[in-house]
Amino acid sequence: MEVWVRFGELNNCITVAIAGRGGPRLSQLLLDRIRWDDRRVELRQIRHAHAALHRAAELLQRHLGTTVALTVANAFWGGIYSSYGLLVLCTVPKRTHASVINRSVWLSLFWVSLNAVRLSVLAVCCSATCDRAEGALVLVQRSAAMTLAVESHAGAAELAALQSQVAATPRLAFTAAGFLTVDRRLLVTVLSATVTYLVILGQIATL
Repeated sequence: MEVWVRFGELNNCITVAIAGRGGPRLSQLLLDRIRWDDRRVELRQIRHAHAALHRAAELLQRHLGTTVALTVANAFWGGIYSSYGLLVLCTVPKRTHASVINRSVWLSLFWVSLNAVRLSVLAVCCSATCDRAEGALVLVQRSAAMTLAVESHAGAAELAALQSQVAATPRLAFTAAGFLTVDRRLLVTVLSATVTYLVILGQIATL
């Protein structure tokens, strides 16, 4: 979440810097901001902050990739088992002694909800951070339309350097130790896989 917050602050600084280079109408149209902010933001500092944030995200991915993979696997298989136990309790309760450990519907529902929340929070946080990192690219691309004709050569060079740096930076993505990408699409994948497993296990349980 800290990286998410920092990327939001970076995007705000980029917006302030770009809004100061165009007219109020153009700033309102492209950036949803008029030129009311008097803060002075240096493009060189923005470039340094952008590089540092992507480096921080890279180190975070490197150190927590295995932990994320184990968390995703635990939530996935735990969700399947809890959902299967809930399914058996609701359809064929006579077989619960042979197929499930937990024989409480409410406890099974609690574990299903817990695993769903764990996976959802992880996926949404990673996806939101990547979206904010992608937002910097969108803002910098729009800066071409905000550049003043009377801008100094040094300012134009700094803006061009920022555009080149952001465009050349690889897109930020969090993975589970490289096995899969952790974003909102993971929730759809896990949901479809869980339903498939439950259908198969449900058919076996009724034999």
